[in-house]
Amino acid sequence: MSAIPTFALSVLGLPKLLFKEIDQARRNFLWAQDEELSGGKCKVAWKNICAPIENGGLSIHDLQKFSSALCQRWLWLSWQSEDRPRKGSGLPCDKTDKALFDSSTTVTLGNGKLASFWLSPWITSPNLATLFPNLFKRSRGKNRCVAEALANDTWVQDIRQRPNEDLVHSFLILWRALRVANPTL
Repeated sequence: MSAIPTFALSVLGLPKLLFKEIDQARRNFLWAQDEELSGGKCKVAWKNICAPIENGGLSIHDLQKFSSALCQRWLWLSWQSEDRPRKGSGLPCDKTDKALFDSSTTVTLGNGKLASFWLSPWITSPNLATLFPNLFKRSRGKNRCVAEALANDTWVQDIRQRPNEDLVHSFLILWRALRVANPTL
């Protein structure tokens, strides 16, 4: 009941509405087979069916939660190895998946060549792009790693357009945070 959706979830970012349609088809198969499904035919609540066998369920995956777990795996694997086949292509993850990943992982810099200056939570969580959206929007170096961005303050040179008061304020806050995090800068 879950093999084909699981395969699709592992490589594609499926729309949330599709999860409901797939769950409807799975409930229909389980409770009504070829007949039309009505609420009276469902013997057990769907969330109970999705529970592990040890908890009285059938261990049928909740597709939304399972999809999020697969996205977390993609995000983790993108950190683990640079020679992955999907490296450089878009991952099937949305902002919620990335926010969950950022809040549940810790980035240890090392040489700073793997972590993204703007998109990785290397200095704080959430990441710098989320904390300083105006600076991120105006940066030409959105994909720079931490080592490249901090070398000779390249991140500063990447900021384009004339500064306004909000931009200068954000810039100063970020500048100070970077100096506190790494006093040798």
